[in-house]
Amino acid sequence: MQAKCNSQLSANIGGPARACIICAAVTIIGGIPIQAYIFFDTGVPFEFILEDWPLWTLAGLQSAFYTGSLAVLPAKLGYTATYLAIMFGKLASSSILDACGMMSSAQPFTVQRALSLVLVLPGSGLFSSQPSADVPEPSSGATVELPSQL
Repeated sequence: MQAKCNSQLSANIGGPARACIICAAVTIIGGIPIQAYIFFDTGVPFEFILEDWPLWTLAGLQSAFYTGSLAVLPAKLGYTATYLAIMFGKLASSSILDACGMMSSAQPFTVQRALSLVLVLPGSGLFSSQPSADVPEPSSGATVELPSQL
């Protein structure tokens, strides 16, 4: 859904950078009521810690890259291939986090997990390599008339 919205927004306002900025602004504005609820109703204070800024900067850059990619990649790869590439990235990064025990107890990186990661990439390639069913391919010497739009 975000890929479709970012792609359309990018086309309407003149580029993925502008779409990325608008998406970030909507996310910040939408998060204000949630932050207010957390602060006022649960009593969790907002903390500004200078040591955390490198992490926030990295998270912001990653988010901008992700949002910008969703404005460009679906038009080039298709929505399914873009989704599969995102899924591969999520599976690979979560496998690293699990294997290193960064979020909970370490989970071994087994052959089954490695094979599942390896199969995602050729699967997306096979899926994307199929010719589009939208436009029929002409046979030898035949012409195809496409419906005109008014």
